[in-house]
Amino acid sequence: MGLDPLLAGNHLAVCHLIAVNGSVTAEIGGLSIAIESDHQWIQVGGGEPRLEPLDTVPDWALEVVPNADVLATTARQNLLTMLEDASSLEIGLRELLAFRRSEVADLAARTLLVLGKSDVYFGGAGVFSDPNQRAYWPQHYDALLATVNSGPEAALEVQQAIKKMDAAAEVQLFQMLVGYTNAQLEAGSDLQLLENLDSADMSVRVLAFENLRRITGVTFNYRAEHDSKARREQYMKKWRVRQRKGEIRWEE
Repeated sequence: MGLDPLLAGNHLAVCHLIAVNGSVTAEIGGLSIAIESDHQWIQVGGGEPRLEPLDTVPDWALEVVPNADVLATTARQNLLTMLEDASSLEIGLRELLAFRRSEVADLAARTLLVLGKSDVYFGGAGVFSDPNQRAYWPQHYDALLATVNSGPEAALEVQQAIKKMDAAAEVQLFQMLVGYTNAQLEAGSDLQLLENLDSADMSVRVLAFENLRRITGVTFNYRAEHDSKARREQYMKKWRVRQRKGEIRWEE
């Protein structure tokens, strides 16, 4: 939290290769690496790589994921069916962002994010400004965090997407994806988060709430989709008490 994701030195590279069905030879850094079936090759940073047996086959390698959520499975099937006649994958996915079933739109947005299209999250028509996606905002936030944390190039793409779609709130939004240390919160970032929680921009409110919820572990039943400042005031009073007591801090 709080480290600039745009700096390569703040990232730790993790290389993880898995051979699920049949052996494979990979070329990495001038080395030829043979990985037998049902084995994995792992290297963290500049550490010593290791080759070890695969305990379980990852879910993404299975046609049917064990114990998968029924709603998620149905959304996946519907998404694939509706993309069959799309003129392009990206266009098809973007059209599905407005689909009446929120779980399908959720999956379409996160698929676009994997394709490097984080712009779908921001702006007046973005995912974080769509009340129909309220139930999925936490996992959308997690997906964006994972993207920002994956490397400086991905972090820059997200920053540029925010600038393109919501330039007025660019600094606030990107900072809330970077996160805060306790020292930053104590220095005034806790108050800034509260101001963001009461912003006229719904996407700013959503990201502020996700930060506060994770830092404090409480929600006070706050609803980021409420556009009325008067309706938000009852929740803001509780957050202000927390801020004045210095309780918007990560647990040590």
